[in-house]
Amino acid sequence: MLAQAQPTPIASWSFDKQEKNTYVGVGKGTFTYAGAVVEAGVVSGRVVTVANGKKGGAASFTEQPPGFIRVPIDLSLIAAKGFSVSFWLRPVGLTSLYGTCVDFGSSKGFVIRLNSTNRLTLSLGGKWNVITTTERLVDPVWTHIALTFDGTLTRFYVGGFEVGNDPDMDITRLGSDLFLGAVEENVKSPDGSSVITTVKPLFGDLDELQIYAQALTPAEIAKAAGVKPAR
Repeated sequence: MLAQAQPTPIASWSFDKQEKNTYVGVGKGTFTYAGAVVEAGVVSGRVVTVANGKKGGAASFTEQPPGFIRVPIDLSLIAAKGFSVSFWLRPVGLTSLYGTCVDFGSSKGFVIRLNSTNRLTLSLGGKWNVITTTERLVDPVWTHIALTFDGTLTRFYVGGFEVGNDPDMDITRLGSDLFLGAVEENVKSPDGSSVITTVKPLFGDLDELQIYAQALTPAEIAKAAGVKPAR
């Protein structure tokens, strides 16, 4: 019997393209989305470097000042029928209190973060840390991470296996931008004014980010992670 082919992602980024070994400036790097190339880049003055990846290159968020990649992609357009997000993560040293891996609308949409003990957290539906993994990620080892939503239930996978689920995804709050590596927030300065600041930086590397317009099955997640499915 022929092995069933993996579904095709609607968006993917291998992080293999770079300029002078550094992602700098808006538009350096591309994101394939529904057949079109969408600009994606790093905010000026911030640093995202290129590291050896799980496959080819990887986006590394270990330099200062901490950088992030913003991708203009509206997940809410496909979310009602289900979606999946899949990527590889390699922690490099302990992160901040919460280091941002992927962020679609913060906790109102969903955000996957790595905490200071190298455990992953998932926040969604307006609730913080609805799932926190018990196992710590090993530094600096690549681990496959995935999230699926089937229209009803969100499932969280680490290393190819489900580690928790939650029914409270709010697809109307997913936002129109994907943030990788850190996020921008309005922070009040001592004089009371608001300043847009980069916060919650990830000290680690991301690679092979893929987004699907369907909920991948446990077997498909396991295959992406390179492990045998749980029975």
